[in-house]
Amino acid sequence: MKRKEDSMKQYAVELHSHTNHSDAHFTVAELCQEASNFGYDGLILTDHNTASGYPEFKKLADEKGLVTMRGIEWTTYFGHMLVHGADYLVDWRDAQPTTIDYHIQEVKNAGGLVGIAHPYAIGSPMCTGCHWSFEVENWKNVDYIEIWNEVCPDESLSSWEAYARWTHLLDQGYRISASAGRDWHRLEGLDKNPAVTYIETVGQLTPTSFRQALEKGAFYLTLGPKLDWQIGSHHMGDTIPTGIYVTNIQAKPFDLPAFTPFNPRANRVKIIHNGEVYLDIPITEEKITLSLHLQPGYVRLELWGAIKDKTNELLLVSNPIYIEK
Repeated sequence: MKRKEDSMKQYAVELHSHTNHSDAHFTVAELCQEASNFGYDGLILTDHNTASGYPEFKKLADEKGLVTMRGIEWTTYFGHMLVHGADYLVDWRDAQPTTIDYHIQEVKNAGGLVGIAHPYAIGSPMCTGCHWSFEVENWKNVDYIEIWNEVCPDESLSSWEAYARWTHLLDQGYRISASAGRDWHRLEGLDKNPAVTYIETVGQLTPTSFRQALEKGAFYLTLGPKLDWQIGSHHMGDTIPTGIYVTNIQAKPFDLPAFTPFNPRANRVKIIHNGEVYLDIPITEEKITLSLHLQPGYVRLELWGAIKDKTNELLLVSNPIYIEK
């Protein structure tokens, strides 16, 4: 039995942000202050092709109790790539479409986590290299794909294209996570709804537990609602054997004031097992308890509901629990 202090907790984090060390309006101090104002527990600074703002950000973040780690956004003619937690800077300048696997391996050798940023964004001449054109063959070295980018990701066609790429990779057997990136450059209008990433970890959030949760896939993306989900005693990113399990699902109201103008309300939960909708049921009680017969592959959850004037929107995407024979 877990001690009370060792129970699973959730923390709001942001994985994709910028300052005027690259192309953002924020100074380092402004980004840190706005992250604290928003209610983030952790944030990674990922300026374009530089980590020069990190020492100042780390100092200010420590003062505010904001957990962080090293980050950078590789910005090339062929795509943008988030690198989180690397021990040292890996050169991006020689990366070509057919050599990206070699460079990703270099990042992995440096202890970094790899996320593909906004893969279906409009590219040149609107945004140089924003569209992902690299030819990845070893998807096992990619930790996550950013399926939601910037604010109002539910209104973007590129979000659904990225979602389709992610789910296709899952269905091929890759253990790859979905991520969200606010791609935070400036304060957005009050009519722009953000997506938030909630990571799960035992005990307090630290740079080590932050990284471990990202590496494991122990996080979900949301436009407001929160989620408690277990299969037996297992959580997102865990691996379980084939079998029959009891799952507990609890959709909770948002607790960040930023969502108040948009009033997101989850009313359905979809359980997706190996690319198929296993169950699609209304949320009629505080906690849903179900029996699942799980075959090898994966299982994940989505919450659907209302936000602003829309009544049938995807509000939350969990990362999978994996099943082996």
